[in-house]
Amino acid sequence: MVWTLFAIASVSYLIFTYRLSSEAPYLDDYEALLNFLISLKTETNWWNKIGIFFQSHNEHRIVVPRFIVWIQYMITGELNLRLTLIIANLMLVGIVFLLLRYFLDKTYLGIQVAAIVLLFNYAHFENYQWALSGLQNYGVVLLALSSLVGLIKGKPILMVLFALLAVVCSSSGLVLLAVFSLYHLFKKEHTYAVIYAILLMGLAIAFFGIGFPSVHSNEGPQAAVLWPRRAIKYYLTLFASYTGPFFRNQPLWAMITGCITIMLNTIFFIRLFLHNRFHVFIYLNLFITGTLVLIAIYRFNFGVDQAFASRYMIFSTLYLIITVSMLFYKKMMRTFWIGMLVGILLMIFSAAHYQRSQRLYTPYTISVRNHLNNTLCAYKKGEHPVMPYIGKNDPLEILKKAEESRIIQFSDACK
Repeated sequence: MVWTLFAIASVSYLIFTYRLSSEAPYLDDYEALLNFLISLKTETNWWNKIGIFFQSHNEHRIVVPRFIVWIQYMITGELNLRLTLIIANLMLVGIVFLLLRYFLDKTYLGIQVAAIVLLFNYAHFENYQWALSGLQNYGVVLLALSSLVGLIKGKPILMVLFALLAVVCSSSGLVLLAVFSLYHLFKKEHTYAVIYAILLMGLAIAFFGIGFPSVHSNEGPQAAVLWPRRAIKYYLTLFASYTGPFFRNQPLWAMITGCITIMLNTIFFIRLFLHNRFHVFIYLNLFITGTLVLIAIYRFNFGVDQAFASRYMIFSTLYLIITVSMLFYKKMMRTFWIGMLVGILLMIFSAAHYQRSQRLYTPYTISVRNHLNNTLCAYKKGEHPVMPYIGKNDPLEILKKAEESRIIQFSDACK
């Protein structure tokens, strides 16, 4: 039943991803993807070409997203962002598959069904309209889960390989190195613990320690010390951003929910840790928690409303799923009917969540798609529309250079 639902949900999700997507670049896509390919195509020195892959993007090194769009361009001869968005959301299919196969395989059916419904959800709309967002956020989670599967199967090479790929997908991949250092420390394998710690510090210094150019007015982690109340409000809201369809206009309730979720997660985490400190949920939970903390540190100055940003909802949703799953670790909850009851309640919540997300976000995503198509059509007609853009360069100039280089062709524009 679960795998049938997974197959149906996957296909349905990819279909509406394609229908609600646009060829037009969105926000960071201009700088991070189009400008990257323009620079790569004009550069003649191979060493410099490699350096272009590793150029910083805010606090990230997005080598993996850039490599994916480069491969797409090399195979198809253009960068069609609708195809890029399908590739990005195929990563979500991989995430749900790994969760069901390796992490939720021994839990209650209700939790498995709820996980499918909550993850294949309209609430994640930015990740199926904004190519870089999907590639980066889904990419780092998929690589982290793949690395943890290596831990489950006792394959350290896979652990290291996917962990390093996660680091060059998003800065939150560094959290995974810290998690694995702790894992080996708990196992008293001090050599491996030190190796991971050295990797963590070395990559942190090499990639992020010397500062990075930002296209945002982001003051970085030091600002959290100056405005702790603002940071805490964002932090609590972010951990409950999965309640966005219900509480987006009532952040106080989201903060209360976030506080409750964090408390329950901490209790269940300690309980599981005392029972089996090597269970994979310990390390998955540490990774997701660390990622949410990093997001809060670097983004809290954008305001509480941005804590509900749909591109981050994948992390808070996983946090909720892990919290509930840790409650039912093996025989820690012995009463079967309690597990069934919680599973049913979670299914009801996920169904309500899906229905409300569809009702609230479908009109918005359609309007965004139409706006992107209209601005692209206006550009094709020689007009100068205002493009949805984040960066320091002129987006119209980037589009012009991309067209002249035949990187983009906009085959569906103005149809």
